[in-house]
Amino acid sequence: MKYKILTLCLGVMIFLNACEEERWGNIPNLNNYVGAITLIDVNEDKSFYNALNNLAGQEVEFEINVDGFDVTEINSVDVELIFTENDATVDAEGNPADVVYDPVVIQTVESFPSTLAVSVEDVLSGIQSYRPDFTIDDLEVGDQFNLVFPINTADGRRLTTALNSDLCQEPVQPSFGGCNVSWAISCPSDIPVEGVSYRAETFVESTCCGLPTGELTNTGVTIESEGGGIYVVSDVASGAVQPFIDVVPVQIVDVCGNYSLAFEGGLDMSTGAPAPPTLDTESGIWTIPFNNAGNGIVGVTRLIPE
Repeated sequence: MKYKILTLCLGVMIFLNACEEERWGNIPNLNNYVGAITLIDVNEDKSFYNALNNLAGQEVEFEINVDGFDVTEINSVDVELIFTENDATVDAEGNPADVVYDPVVIQTVESFPSTLAVSVEDVLSGIQSYRPDFTIDDLEVGDQFNLVFPINTADGRRLTTALNSDLCQEPVQPSFGGCNVSWAISCPSDIPVEGVSYRAETFVESTCCGLPTGELTNTGVTIESEGGGIYVVSDVASGAVQPFIDVVPVQIVDVCGNYSLAFEGGLDMSTGAPAPPTLDTESGIWTIPFNNAGNGIVGVTRLIPE
């Protein structure tokens, strides 16, 4: 009797389990999808290739570690290079455009943590795997390099890479690797803006929507360095678009002494600028033309150190 009852119970359990699978589908074993992440720490003193010096022998340095969350065993990490050649072609409208090449493995790391130094010669070797005629003389200011790190696990998986994601810090997407290291051929930038307050003198040539034209002023404007040749101006319009937007921050981008504007927030005042921003190194005065092409707001601001 007990045997019959046990058999009946087992049959009911199998039936119910089959019903659940039919209802919900076959639920995968999550252990099969647990992954790992890479942990990256870049040496700030070796974070780009300096165009002012001989490129030969220059290097970018960083430490790479891995975390398998005490579940995933990691055999190795591939170091893949994605090369972006600056203004190497033209788009459909005839404007200069970058060329982005497919990833190529330039190194494999099997010991963690490890400190890696990626030299110009290392990236050239990777580039020459698909561009055999490419030499160090073909490298130019603005060329960019991006390293990504696919993870090879002991059970034969190759975890894909999640660029610029929170996976560098948090294990929220277990089936991915994580983190990347990117840099360019550039120049060190050290414009003396720290602790300086500016008076903005703005002349609005044309505008829309009943907004003011003519001379406007604003005090207490700051310029803060974000590193890598990027400087954030707290306000470039002196109230020219109030009451819609109180201040209009912009970015000044310094690439080897060539300045340009980049959109930072609020209203885009960087489109169609008649000229790039300029700096009088003796007086410290910035002259920043702006042109919001969509709204016809055109003018120029002078930032004068107070």
